[in-house]
Amino acid sequence: MIHGDTRFDLTHLTELARITLRGAGLGDAFQSGPTTPHAFAYELPGQLNHPEAYETLPAELVGNKRELRVRSRLTTALVTWALTGSGLDVDVDAFTPWLVERQERDGRPPLDRDAIRKAAIDFRPVHA
Repeated sequence: MIHGDTRFDLTHLTELARITLRGAGLGDAFQSGPTTPHAFAYELPGQLNHPEAYETLPAELVGNKRELRVRSRLTTALVTWALTGSGLDVDVDAFTPWLVERQERDGRPPLDRDAIRKAAIDFRPVHA
C-alpha cells in the first residue's frame, strides 16, 4: 500500500525488473530505486531493527528484501542481528573484534548475514 492506495499488487516488481534487465541484456547498473539488489541493504542496527524510520516504503511491498551489508561499521549489535535465528552459539563480544580484524586484513570486503554466519563457524573452533 502506497499512500493508502491498495489497487495494485507490487510484490512482483523487483523480480519483473530483474527479468526485464536480463532480457534486455542490461546489468544492474541500469537499475535504480527500490527494486535494486541493495536498495534495502543496511549497515546500522537501527535500520535493521526499525526500518520504518528509514524507508519510504517497505521492501516487501515491491518484492524486495531487507539485508545487512556492512564494510566498516561492524558492531556487536549488527553481529547479534546477523546471528539471530542461526542456532550458532558464539561469544559476540569476542567474535566481533576478531571479525573486524579479519575484515581489515582482507581489505574490508562487504559482509552480509551469510558471510557473518560463515565467519562465526570459522571462529568457533579457534576459540572453543
